[in-house]
Amino acid sequence: MIDVLLVQPPVSFLSNKIRNDIVPNCPHLGLLYLAAGIERLGLKVKIIDAIDGSFTDKEIIDFIVRQKPKVIGISASTMNIRGAVQLAEKIKQNDLDVAVCLGGAHMTADTTIVNRFDCFDFGITGQADITFPEIVRKIVYDKEISKGTISSVLPDNLDNLPFPANHLVDWNYYIRKRGLRTNTILASRGCPFNCIFCSIPSILRKHCVRSPELILEEMIKTYELNKIDTFVFADDVFTLNRNHIIELCRVLKRYGKKFKWEAQTRVDLVDSELLREMKEAGCCKLLFGIESGN
Repeated sequence: MIDVLLVQPPVSFLSNKIRNDIVPNCPHLGLLYLAAGIERLGLKVKIIDAIDGSFTDKEIIDFIVRQKPKVIGISASTMNIRGAVQLAEKIKQNDLDVAVCLGGAHMTADTTIVNRFDCFDFGITGQADITFPEIVRKIVYDKEISKGTISSVLPDNLDNLPFPANHLVDWNYYIRKRGLRTNTILASRGCPFNCIFCSIPSILRKHCVRSPELILEEMIKTYELNKIDTFVFADDVFTLNRNHIIELCRVLKRYGKKFKWEAQTRVDLVDSELLREMKEAGCCKLLFGIESGN
């Protein structure tokens, strides 16, 4: 049996036609961070990534009945919020004794959704690395169930977070079924800009960075698990802190194996010296956001 089940639902459980172009080929990094925080409490956690339609709602319900988790965390963007509601409603219809939490981008943007859909016991806005494990601890050990919308407490130091729980991932599935060719990793979180088309200002404006040495350590550990030596930095704006990226590049260059990697940034946050350092450290692709047509 497990203590916590984390789920990424499909767009809808009512259709078996999932467009390939909206299915990410990598595991859900946010859920892997949450799983690591839960394991740090000494609790057992499982992740079901059903975004590709690989699980029916009945299969997930049957799994819950067998494993008897005390908490279920469902993460959804607006794209798959319908699937999140469908799953939560099925859980309540089956009268399962489990607390259901909604998190993710849609919950953060639509903070009253858990008041409109009583199939959710509570929801957490923002990045839940600290808040969700703490709520889980109270539910599992103190039998104290939270209700309503809860604002997350942001980590004061990203280096204090455990590495994502990549050991929980069935890497062969992602490689065979979804064509995984790159690992996903974070060097920083947040973005101070206020682009009107972007959701990040409502989630995390503060920019925080991770230690370059810890980033390299995570890359090495992930490579040892799946033998994939290419990484995508999922940072909102990779080169915002120029000195941090210079230091990271030099740490990567000192390591014996040369990893290939890519990232995304703004056109006004690079220069020739920085680009040279990045290329020498293994950068093979850099995506630029076009913030304005001016």
